Amino acid sequence: MRQSPSIIPTDRLDRTIYLVLEDFSSGAAWRETDWDRTAYDVVINDLLTGQYDQPLRVVAFNPFRGWSRDASEDIAEELARRVDF
Repeated sequence: MRQSPSIIPTDRLDRTIYLVLEDFSSGAAWRETDWDRTAYDVVINDLLTGQYDQPLRVVAFNPFRGWSRDASEDIAEELARRVDF
């Protein structure tokens, strides 16, 4: 049986994506962001420069590989490492 082509370009999905859950005055929501703002270093930099007011959690996932995890602790450790310089 022949597989039909995916409507999702898999080459763009084979990377780890980081999203931030933020506490807004109306409640918690996943922060809307551009594709190029979901990389690890970009999220770290955005957190360090105050782009998020009340971050609650950071999740990491790779849709191509089919996994997701809570990355909050890893992100917090990296933030602490960079601030401790």
